[in-house]
Amino acid sequence: MVMVCSFAAFANDDNAPNRIANLESSFNAGTATHEEQLELAQLYAGVGRYYEAKKLASRLLVENPNDAAAIDLRDRSTAQLDLIAKQRIDDAQAAAKREGATEADRQELADAYFAAGRYNDALPIYGALSDPSYDVRLRQARALAWSGQHDEAERRYSKLLAEKSTPELELEYGRLLSWMGAERAAVTRLERAHQSANSEETAIALANAQTWSGNRAGAVVVLRDFTNSHPNAYEARAMLRDLEASPLIRIEKLDQQIADDDFNLALRVERARLYYDSGQYSRALKDIAFVRTHANGRDVPDLSDVEKNALAKQKEEIAKLDERRRALYAQGPLQNPLQNPLQNPMTSSSDVGAAALSGTATAEGSGRQMQLLDLAKGYTGLGANRQAAELYADYLTMMPKDTNARLNYARVLSWDRRYDESQKQYQMVLRDLPDRPDLRLEYAQTLEYGEDYIPALHEFNLLTDLSSSPRAELYPDVPARAHFHQGQIYRWYGWRDHAITEQNSALSMDSTFTDAHHELERARFGHPGTQLQARYTMETNSNDFTARLGDLEGEHWLNPRLAVQGAVGRHSFEQGGTSADANVASAGAAYRQTDQLTFRGRVGMTFWDRGLGTRPFLGAGATWLPSIQSRAALDINHYDLIYDVSNLASVVNSPISINDVRGHYDYDSGGFWSLLGDASYGFISDDNRRAAAHGLVAFKVLKKPWVALKADGRWLSYDFRSNRYWSPNDYNSLAGVVQVGQNFNDRVFWSAEFKAGRAWEGDRDSDIRAWGANVTVPVGEAFDVVGSYNYGRSGRFESIVGDPEFTNYWQRTWYVGVRLKRLFASGDRRANDRYYFDNSVLGSDIIPPEVR
Repeated sequence: MVMVCSFAAFANDDNAPNRIANLESSFNAGTATHEEQLELAQLYAGVGRYYEAKKLASRLLVENPNDAAAIDLRDRSTAQLDLIAKQRIDDAQAAAKREGATEADRQELADAYFAAGRYNDALPIYGALSDPSYDVRLRQARALAWSGQHDEAERRYSKLLAEKSTPELELEYGRLLSWMGAERAAVTRLERAHQSANSEETAIALANAQTWSGNRAGAVVVLRDFTNSHPNAYEARAMLRDLEASPLIRIEKLDQQIADDDFNLALRVERARLYYDSGQYSRALKDIAFVRTHANGRDVPDLSDVEKNALAKQKEEIAKLDERRRALYAQGPLQNPLQNPLQNPMTSSSDVGAAALSGTATAEGSGRQMQLLDLAKGYTGLGANRQAAELYADYLTMMPKDTNARLNYARVLSWDRRYDESQKQYQMVLRDLPDRPDLRLEYAQTLEYGEDYIPALHEFNLLTDLSSSPRAELYPDVPARAHFHQGQIYRWYGWRDHAITEQNSALSMDSTFTDAHHELERARFGHPGTQLQARYTMETNSNDFTARLGDLEGEHWLNPRLAVQGAVGRHSFEQGGTSADANVASAGAAYRQTDQLTFRGRVGMTFWDRGLGTRPFLGAGATWLPSIQSRAALDINHYDLIYDVSNLASVVNSPISINDVRGHYDYDSGGFWSLLGDASYGFISDDNRRAAAHGLVAFKVLKKPWVALKADGRWLSYDFRSNRYWSPNDYNSLAGVVQVGQNFNDRVFWSAEFKAGRAWEGDRDSDIRAWGANVTVPVGEAFDVVGSYNYGRSGRFESIVGDPEFTNYWQRTWYVGVRLKRLFASGDRRANDRYYFDNSVLGSDIIPPEVR
């Protein structure tokens, strides 16, 4: 009653219309004082214009949040608006449910819901109208946008703009694009709208879009220019003050400086401090870790206190969220989504419409659902991705059709390095939003991070040309970024020419793409580093044969196309009380004519002791890569047969050699299947001939840990049997293999496999059993320690004298070694040596390296 009487006092003033007109003129001219603006708001309320009264009171509170009169007026206007909205809804519901209700009655109900902010209730009714007018379709588009259904809203706005474009509609559409993440298109639209209207509303919308695109400096320029010419632009002035005082504007400048020169550690030290000041503790900790890793004894400031405080603050904030989470879950079990007709995927559109007509549907979901979302976002901001993912999962149990929440869930899973789970969520999002190239790019990046390079390349390739996409103009940066990521993958595979082409394509689309400039430099000037491997191998078998091999091998790339290779070794063989020893040495080269074609050759000598002579060995071959999924190779080699047959009789008296022609092909589908095949034909110096084939098909069951099932088939045949080496006329085997393996945080790589099957030789068959394990332990970036153990057994005919003896043959092989890698690597241009500390640039712009 007091509220009504207060407003009525203004309403009964006969001069109120004239006074409103005069005050509006002053307000629009920017000359109205605080008291005059407050009086205008009170007059609005007095004549029932509560929305204008609330809006003007809220504007005054931006300037002074403690203005008691404005707070009172805002609250009273809000209460009146709520009463009016409730009454309007009650009346509209009654009219829409009565017998003989018309479509106009249903539209009125939808408009009542819309005016009350119950957009999800309004939408099904708007959607059921047979011939909605332009204004109704505009309200429908706004309801979609304001309820978070941005993609469908964008489609509606596009159609409305095609019919009739107005500055107001351009403003709304530009805002929507910024909410969708289409920052470049949003900025372009809003710049056009601001030039046309030059209002406070367009200035704030443009500044917001600039801010969300990471250009707070540009937002400051927009707001400063506008407020200089509009002194009463309180909201714009308040936003300008917040931006200028925020450390984020300095962080963005540092981001650009680091992108231009990422080797100056002073920039990261300063950014870590600013991250801490802005409460972004997880990012501060990442920068501190980066500086510490790359300092390498350089004199950099001690960040221990910042790190200690950031960890404490992060822990404190997470503990607060944990307490809120426990309190939320203590309220009882989460609501089943079937209880909400708007969120139940099995609910028909007619049921949803009936729920809206009766007012039983909800606009924004329950308070608990919103609390879950708020908590998930809070955990995400603190870098607590595991907790955030758990909350998103619970929220989506209640609201499974909330695509925006599912998208955030996919991102959090990716940040938590749970790439397989993230990919599943992205796939669900893309089923709902198939024409969002920006989201498909995120999905492809997740494939890349999860080392699924083949499907990632396929996805990136689809994004390099968006000419067929109805939303290509909204995401103009996507093709360049797709080329960039393709180039990265090609470089990792050693496809240098392809990598250069992709980065040049990216730069032709966006010459300011700094990351592409850096990748192009790596692809042009980088080549594999020098590698050196020392290995000791021991082999024993059931024929009392023992081999001990010590080898040292190296490879050095003279340039991106030509590598030289060398090896030396000492090999000892024993069997039945007889021994033979040899020194070996070889030199070779590899020439990469193109990314896909490589030629190689090697020449060496085996210097046998005890009068066995000096024996040459040599080889030449080529490798052709049809794609990064497949490889074909052909090699011709001449060498001593003992390295194949493990029998000393092939060496004593007169060593036997073989000229061998070998072909190989392997294919990786990039998904679950892979296969390989080998075939060879050899001409042995004792006039024998050898033919062999091997095939393997693998099916990946799990990725982490790696689990695969394989089928392994082999065939071996000699023209005749020899008593100097095992030489079956027809030997076949077929076995199943189970392989498991895992990578422990890039610290230990291991794999193990077990094989079981059958072998056939002549009229006899036998079991095959074999097992083995491999391990690699990286020691820093300099070298790996490697080891392997393998054991196998099966039956075979051993002798050709008299009755051939069918024996149970076994063989054991193991090796240990050290592999030095990336020696003198130029792929990153000796990156570790390029870091430095120079804080003199903190107040200036960085000159990009290619210009300097």
